[in-house]
Amino acid sequence: MNYIAVDWGSSNFRAMRVQDGNIVATVQSSAGVGRFADKAELNAVLANEMKRLGSNYSEDLPVVMCGMIGSNLGICDVGYRNLPLPIKALKSRGVQVDAELPNPTYIKPGIACRDSWDVCRGEELQILGAASRFDSEIFVAAGTHSKWVQVDKSGTEPVVTKLHTFMTGEMYKLLLDHSLVGKGLPEQEESNELFIRGIEAAKAMASEQRDIITELFKCRARYVLGQIEAKHTASYLSGLLIGHEVRSMAPRTDKAITLIGSDALLPRYRAACDMLGVACNCLTLEETVLLGFNEVFNGD
Repeated sequence: MNYIAVDWGSSNFRAMRVQDGNIVATVQSSAGVGRFADKAELNAVLANEMKRLGSNYSEDLPVVMCGMIGSNLGICDVGYRNLPLPIKALKSRGVQVDAELPNPTYIKPGIACRDSWDVCRGEELQILGAASRFDSEIFVAAGTHSKWVQVDKSGTEPVVTKLHTFMTGEMYKLLLDHSLVGKGLPEQEESNELFIRGIEAAKAMASEQRDIITELFKCRARYVLGQIEAKHTASYLSGLLIGHEVRSMAPRTDKAITLIGSDALLPRYRAACDMLGVACNCLTLEETVLLGFNEVFNGD
């Protein structure tokens, strides 16, 4: 398994030289797809980042890219594969494209659940990797737009059947930076106690027949009226939003879900799962992306 993997989203770029299934070199930058106007600029970025790999770059290695680089904003819009879809179908290298590299270059398509008008790009590779490690029926790629993916294992082979997106991370940032909830707040300080209280509020919403829209405004009311300190509002809001996401999607089964996320997010989602009685496994984002790419090249 020798290749170059590129995880290229709207905000960030990351390329990994993989040898025998292990990362031997990495380059990354903030050169996300969203920063550039056209295909020519993106091709120039890709060529420059390959140079940064130095001696670890070889023109003979296949390059496989995933993420927003395969969208209408990227080098080539490679579309989506419709659900339901066997997990093994995610192992495809994707569409071979002319990216102005001498390497054979591929972009993996995203997946789409047209019944619920939902899509993802990049996270499907995380699901592929996580499914090679854990026998879960629900996988969660936590992030700016968290993806909850359901896998049906009742047949002869696992099939991805459902996809649900929660804009949890984006809502958190929008509310703090651009809404009345965050207006006038002092510099924020982390508070695990207030994060837990946010989860508790999310948990109580169902029994007390409260909705998330009302609870979001109460984040402001709580510090204005002195129930919480203003400097801990972000922690409370984070707990409320993550708690709401987990509570909304919590499976009606004791079988563990698998959480995928950054070192910063995983403990938060795990805390919400623990408080809401949801059994879970955890995988770091870096580990899972490598597992996914290795599945693509498994058997080469």
